[in-house]
Amino acid sequence: MTPEALRGYILEEAIAFLVRGSGYELLTVADDPEALRMRHNGLNVRGRGAEHQADVLGELRWTPAFSYPIRLFVEAKHRRKPVELEEIREAVGILADLNSRYAPGPKPHRPARRHSYKYAFFSVSGFSESATGYALAHEVSLVDLRASGFGPLTKAVSVATRDMAPDLAELGAAGVHPLAMLRATLRGALGRDSGPKGVPQRVRAYELWREVGDAVRRGKDEMPDAFVRLAVAALSLASKLRYEEPMLIGMPEAPFVLALRPGSMEDFRRYALEHGDHRVLLRPEFSGGRVEVTVLPMDRPSAYGLTFGLPAALEEYVLREGGDVRERLQRLKRFAFSHITVGYQGGDGEDRLVRLMYHPRDRDGGGWT
Repeated sequence: MTPEALRGYILEEAIAFLVRGSGYELLTVADDPEALRMRHNGLNVRGRGAEHQADVLGELRWTPAFSYPIRLFVEAKHRRKPVELEEIREAVGILADLNSRYAPGPKPHRPARRHSYKYAFFSVSGFSESATGYALAHEVSLVDLRASGFGPLTKAVSVATRDMAPDLAELGAAGVHPLAMLRATLRGALGRDSGPKGVPQRVRAYELWREVGDAVRRGKDEMPDAFVRLAVAALSLASKLRYEEPMLIGMPEAPFVLALRPGSMEDFRRYALEHGDHRVLLRPEFSGGRVEVTVLPMDRPSAYGLTFGLPAALEEYVLREGGDVRERLQRLKRFAFSHITVGYQGGDGEDRLVRLMYHPRDRDGGGWT
């Protein structure tokens, strides 16, 4: 497994963790025999003409009105070159095969549970122009991780890759499937709290070892030291994403998502639970050729703050030479940021959604000041 591929796999699992906060449940077993089955390469989804491997597949916990239940493919690339047109074409082909599986034929079909499949591509190095245009035309979501808000995430993934690579190689040489071991360990670490302070690392590692299953461990009862180190790296990544560098996923009225960094996760959670959907101010800052926007509640700006960086293409649009930067920001607000839906976890552990509604002030400079 190359370092580039390993970074991509770890990034996919980290994004799956973040997407869960937006209401998606990670599917790891084939509990839908009509559509899902487990193969040697993992979970596969049956289409009209073929089966398609799904490294990371999520299902929205609720069904939108006038829609089928939604399932989301997540694919992430952590490499130097941008995602190209051919990779988007492959995603579009998968969606076409899956979403046409129940097309009517000459004979009526027996009732079956249908799903609407979506695809989201995440890339640390962006997307080519042709890939972007094709994705927009075919409703494939593209998430450019070059936006400043995603920096802590991509850095944490790079550190985890460096720490995990030697131990995965050692476990692979001992007869363990490295990718299966990697995904099982990361999902165990990201799916649980990292544990109370003072719990020995080896104890937490043993809990993960018991969870990865005999199919991955190949019946080995003794926990190798290489796995202990692997588990510690996975738990460290989980701690960074959950506590040290927490992030919320924001969904604006546009074909991209935002990485929202809370000044205090607890302050935001408390306000959102108390007020529900609420109006906000958007205050931009310009530094080093970058644009960062802070979201503040309109009625009490000191209650919390969420900061996000603009996606690269929008940042280039705002900062290009000529014209009025603030006027372009106002256009952008009307186009994309009038409503931002944010997924978060309430104090009871339940996933919740809150809408942040942009509200410009009348004569005192507006919400962008």
